[in-house]
Amino acid sequence: MAEHRARTRPRRRLARAAVGAVVLFLLVTGTNATGAYWTGSATVTLPTLSSGTLDIGLNGSASDTVALSGLTITDMLPGDSRAATLTVSNIGVESRLRFTVAGRGTGTIATSLQVQLFSGTATNTGNGTVGYSSSCSGASLGPAVTLATSDTTLLTVAASNAMAAIAPNGTQNVCAQVSLPQTATQGAQPRTGTVVLVVTGRSVVR
Repeated sequence: MAEHRARTRPRRRLARAAVGAVVLFLLVTGTNATGAYWTGSATVTLPTLSSGTLDIGLNGSASDTVALSGLTITDMLPGDSRAATLTVSNIGVESRLRFTVAGRGTGTIATSLQVQLFSGTATNTGNGTVGYSSSCSGASLGPAVTLATSDTTLLTVAASNAMAAIAPNGTQNVCAQVSLPQTATQGAQPRTGTVVLVVTGRSVVR
């Protein structure tokens, strides 16, 4: 009889272990079931947004190209100069405008010419007999710059104390003086060329 009892005890332990495993499995399954939840959503529609405008006017024209007739000269000699007034307009109405002016020369005389910018307006005197001279009514906006065939920055208004940003629908005068220096060599004659000024604007954050 003692031997029979010793054999039956391991079977009871196995049965209890099997039941324990089943219970553990059911508990884990029940824990995962409690993770379910409901969801909902709503949509908000914003008003239509649109960008502003920025446009530069030159001498009262919205055209991208404007001719400065005041700079026309046919028999320029060393020491002669001519000036023209460039009126920059802020046509856009959304923000103030800051602008830069770059210059370049075209033609055979291009690299012999110098350009200097001033505030104010231009005055020209003289002729081919007595020589050409010019002046600008405002302060200098930078030194005279010898032109190249590629754009050279002549003025950045943001860095200038003489000129402020242009208010919407406002204007600002720039006087451009072009000269043939006294130091011009014989190679500058007889030659022709054109001065090109490029005005680039950017809006100012309110």
